[in-house]
Order: sequence, then structure tokens, then C-alpha cells
Amino acid sequence: MPTFGILHIPTPQGTTRYEGEIVNHKPHGTGKLYFPSGALCYSGSFAEGLRNGKGKQWQEGHRGGSWLHYHGDFLADKKHGRGVLYLCERVFDQKRKTFLYNGKNHRRAWVGNFLNDHANGQGKEFDAKGKLAYHGKVDMGLYHGQGKLYENGKLVYQGGWRNHKRHGQGTEFLDGIQNFKGKWKHDQKDLTEEVYRNHVALFLESDDMQKVSKVPLPFLRKYLKNIYQIGSKAWKRKDVLERLKEEHRKVTSLNTVHTEVEAQEDLFGNEITIPCFGNDGGVYDLRSMMYMFARNRQGEYENIPYHYDENDERVPSFRRMHAAKLLTHYSCPALDEWNLN
Repeated sequence: MPTFGILHIPTPQGTTRYEGEIVNHKPHGTGKLYFPSGALCYSGSFAEGLRNGKGKQWQEGHRGGSWLHYHGDFLADKKHGRGVLYLCERVFDQKRKTFLYNGKNHRRAWVGNFLNDHANGQGKEFDAKGKLAYHGKVDMGLYHGQGKLYENGKLVYQGGWRNHKRHGQGTEFLDGIQNFKGKWKHDQKDLTEEVYRNHVALFLESDDMQKVSKVPLPFLRKYLKNIYQIGSKAWKRKDVLERLKEEHRKVTSLNTVHTEVEAQEDLFGNEITIPCFGNDGGVYDLRSMMYMFARNRQGEYENIPYHYDENDERVPSFRRMHAAKLLTHYSCPALDEWNLN
């Protein structure tokens, strides 16, 4: 059975004092540990002389006292499990030749999982102003896995990370609006697919096969699938290019029927006064498209529901409209531009 008592424990920094439950002359159970200066160092559970279980740890103050540094789970004297880490400014003590903390800008820095004294796993990081800076996975303190990056509390990136650098599929946001979505390598945007898309567009406009001579077949198949919702992995390069041209001609041919559709209604019930042409082959009024693809300040669709795909990513649930095809984007010749959303 543990007994309550006081222990004086020698350390390289001086003798620390322990008050609490003791077994075999070691802290075991609930107790408090104090710095040699007398300031509180730790309060919580111990096992065989080591911090173990729930507890709170403090940093020694520069001018006496101490500042809360961590509260949460411990294992074998290390932060391990769920917890909250706090930071504050520190100064170098010339007399003691070590850093001590002055308590300025005391704030929580990380809320989440720990492993062997390091932030590890899922959690949230906060900046010096207390605003959310990162929400996602880390590996021994480094962003690694899926995560969201924030600046001044605003989302600026969502996607993959590797060793604290943006890597893999990710989306960049500017003032809450999606600015780039695609692959990243070592913190840099991989614009390869953007170049491929431009080459495909030039091919469809000019019918010049040389424009797509360096575009890989897997990308052409994905382009056909994403834009027109058709295709097969068994199709050869010639088949894919022929279908791309065919589908492009269908959409282009609709541009010639402006006068014929002005008095018609689109599938949303709006009179077609400014024709827009969906990737599904349908003709819609501009008002319908602006409502359908309206976005909020975070860059998300306001009038399109979302769902989680097989990769557990939140993606929009586009409607099936004309010919039961997904309506994912549209063109408006009157505005002379494509809305690729």
C-alpha cells in the first residue's frame, strides 16, 4: 500500500522535492514534484518513480514560479497519449546557463496525440495569436499525412503532406476561393496536368494530333471520364482521341442554336435568355448555372451537397441532368469563357 510522504531527489540541476504517495521509496500514485527553486514542476500520477498516467507539467519561470507546459497523458516519464501543449516566450539565464520562461504570450500550441514526448498523430496546432494554424496528422512533430493549413484562421491549403511539406493531392485557397487543385511535390505545385489540359484544349480546337503527342494515355482517359463521364480503360489512344473530338463537336454544335433556344426553358424551369452549355450536353440559362455553382467564402458549393468518397475525402455530389449525365461545369459563349469549377 502506498504511504504519503516527502522525498528529496538529487538531479544535475539540484535537489527536487516530491510530496505524495510513495512505494518502495519511489513516487507511486498521486503526487507533486517541485523544481530546486521551489516552483511547481509536475502534478499528477506516478508509477515506480516516473510520471505515468494523467498529469500536468510546468516550465520554470525566469523570475520565480512556473508556467503550465502540458496537461494530458504520460507514459514512462514522457508525454504519450492525448494532451495539450502550451508555449510561452523564454530568456537565457546567464547565471544558470539555461533557458527559463517569462510567461509572455502563454498559449496552447498543440491539442492532440503525443508519442515519446513528441506531437504525433491527429491534432490541432495554433499560432502565436491563438488562431488555428493546422488541423491534421503529424509524424514526430512534422506535418505528415492529410491536413489543413490555415493563415490568420483562414484555410489556405487542404491535402497531403510529407515531412512538413505539401505533397500529393492538395487544394490551395486564396481568400477562401479555390485557387489550385492538383498534385504537389516537395511543397511545390505540380503543373504537369495543367499543361496536359492545355494541350488537349489546343488539340480539340485545331484537330492537330501533334498537340497531344506527349500527353500520356492515362491522362487522356481520365480527362474524357472527368469531363464527359464516358470511357474505358480498354480503349486505345486512337479510340480516346476520337471520342474526345466527338464529344467536343457535340458541345460546340450547341453554340449555333442560340436563337433557337432563347424562348425555351432549361431543366431548372428558367427561361433561356443567356444560353450556357453544360458538359452534359444540356442548354441552360446563365441564372441557373450561377445559382447551381455558387460558392461561399470558403470556396465550397452552396447549392450542391457533399459526400465522402472511397478515399474518405469530402467531394461534391453533382446532379445528373441532361441524358442522365453529371453536370460538373459549363461554358457560356456570351461571356466567352469556360467555368470549370
